[in-house]
Amino acid sequence: GGGGGGGGSIPQPPTKPKSVAKKSIDNTSTTAPFSPHHLIYDMKKVDKEFLSSKDRLQEAISKTIKALNLDLLSSACHLSEETSSYSCLMVMEQGHGAIQAFPENGVITIDLAMNNNNQSLLEEAADIVKEHFAIASGDEEVTTLWTIDFRGEPETKKNAPHGLVASAVYTEKKQLYSSQTKYHESVEVWQTRSADGRVTYEDTIKHNLQPDDPRWTTNELSPIDTDVFVDGLFILSSDTEEVADAELDVHPVMFAHPNPKRVGFTSTLGDEGMGLQQVLRHDIESVTVFQPDEELVNIVKKYIPIAYDCSKIDGLADDCLEDDLVTWIKQADSDWFGEHYGGENSEKTDAAAFDVLLADAFTPQRTEALTAIVDLIMKSLSANGVLGVNLGIPPTILHPRLSFGYFQEHDKLMQTLEALPDVEAIIVYNDDFSLNDEGSEIAPGAWLLACKSVNCRDEFYASPEVVDAKIATRIVRAKAGTGGGKLPQYFDGVVNHGLQTAPKAFETIYCRRDPVPFECNYRNLDFSRDIFNYSQEEEESAFSIQIDDSNPDAVQSSVVATVDIPEGSYIMASDVSKSVVIDSSVLEEVNGSGEPSCNAAEGSVVEIGPSSLIRSVQSSEEEANVGQWVPSHPDGKRPKYSPVYDNHGHSFDVFLVATKDIQKGEELVRYSST
Repeated sequence: GGGGGGGGSIPQPPTKPKSVAKKSIDNTSTTAPFSPHHLIYDMKKVDKEFLSSKDRLQEAISKTIKALNLDLLSSACHLSEETSSYSCLMVMEQGHGAIQAFPENGVITIDLAMNNNNQSLLEEAADIVKEHFAIASGDEEVTTLWTIDFRGEPETKKNAPHGLVASAVYTEKKQLYSSQTKYHESVEVWQTRSADGRVTYEDTIKHNLQPDDPRWTTNELSPIDTDVFVDGLFILSSDTEEVADAELDVHPVMFAHPNPKRVGFTSTLGDEGMGLQQVLRHDIESVTVFQPDEELVNIVKKYIPIAYDCSKIDGLADDCLEDDLVTWIKQADSDWFGEHYGGENSEKTDAAAFDVLLADAFTPQRTEALTAIVDLIMKSLSANGVLGVNLGIPPTILHPRLSFGYFQEHDKLMQTLEALPDVEAIIVYNDDFSLNDEGSEIAPGAWLLACKSVNCRDEFYASPEVVDAKIATRIVRAKAGTGGGKLPQYFDGVVNHGLQTAPKAFETIYCRRDPVPFECNYRNLDFSRDIFNYSQEEEESAFSIQIDDSNPDAVQSSVVATVDIPEGSYIMASDVSKSVVIDSSVLEEVNGSGEPSCNAAEGSVVEIGPSSLIRSVQSSEEEANVGQWVPSHPDGKRPKYSPVYDNHGHSFDVFLVATKDIQKGEELVRYSST
């Protein structure tokens, strides 16, 4: 592979004729699944005189059917006196159609159905239907909303090459490019305007909107975006929301590493450009991009110029791929990692190449391919290396365990990572500012971090203040025209804090594993147990604190039960819940002490209430009558991947229970391993 971007010509899409050649249809074929397709069209602001004329409607029907080279068997239009609307029906050799026209409202709805697999015919029909029915009244432009609905067998829907694009509903939708590349069966570029788009802050300023402006609640001011779809999957948009998406894709992964200098991107879909811009703003030494499809990159550059544009970032080349920090490997990632890290022993592998590597696993096919080389990818990472994987749309709490259904490839990836000795920690989180598969609305996107060091947990779960400090020191390249502004627009410590709770769906689905993981039994406190708290009001307290200061140099304290406490009861729950986790090195500096945290790799639990006065013993656990609510994991340490520990680890650290019956007047004694 070589560095630099380079040119390369874009293959020209085939020209679509206005008339489609008639194809013979064998409805008895057993090789083509039954798959009727519907073109559904809604038009507003249509000329009322046109909609009121039965003859003109039938003429438009005849011209449309003729232009599509279909065989019209019969048609009829009926005027309803009750609704003052026309209902027209068409019967064709190849399907049927229905039209409803409302002259008073200037509205017409059209449904054209084809009883075959000729989807391209319906896509062609979209332009032809608009040509013959979108008759404007004066200078006012007709607004249109159209979609293609796929019916029939699921297998046919799955294999429809452009199904996702054509079936996405937009007010305006125009195809700018359609072709294929060496690596992808379908690359499409569409110009779209969302049907439910609303006014943004920038729109408010630009158009000086006043409180009574009716455009607040319409999509009239919504921008017309350019969207790229690869193999039917939405990849990239000219929408400014892509910047927010890119920031939330890149920065949480980068800040999960203590100080990344060498970064890698492995992508097959041409979506790495916006993320590359964000990585290049960090204080890094190199970025390696694995993208074999130069043809696809050139298509993206032409239609989404902002995708690889680094001209607005100080000190970088205009084209991100041509910057000196960037090396573009025009080779499949599986081949490259196999050549460099596929040796059977360490002598046959290269030294670590990356501190952070970002990869995508949007589809089951891509996830399967990533799983096949993820062991080699982990070998390519440095000691504190982090692999960030974009999993695409996440499962919901209603899904079965991941080993079944659509997400089974994600489960295989997860199981593979958990089994690798190079992986010490796995974290999942949801980025709530991703675009969905159609690119039409904001939807959560799932991310996975696989870390070679357990310390990445401390980096990822850092406080907002710590993350803000990292941003200030590690993002060094400012955006031009911002007066030296280096801060991300959509990411900061508070946003990162919002990512730190593992999605409830992942936690729930994790606990559907067979066998059920040990810690899943402790996701909630057992409210059938009694809770005994300390109070300074003696009559309300279940404990008394006794201080022996007879020796000023060795003051001793003890906690004594003032009531009988059954085994399993919670001890001082209100007080221990206020405990904090502090970095162990900080405690050493101030000669402090605490119990080891089961969740924070370098943390210690420091109790700041009366529970800290309970006497500890280290000689034998049998001497103690108080212990942690959650016993140590049967494996001796927490699992590499556990959204339960990630979400509930603090509870596991702090809550105490009576490990045996405690009699009134008996001293509380806890076992400490340190």
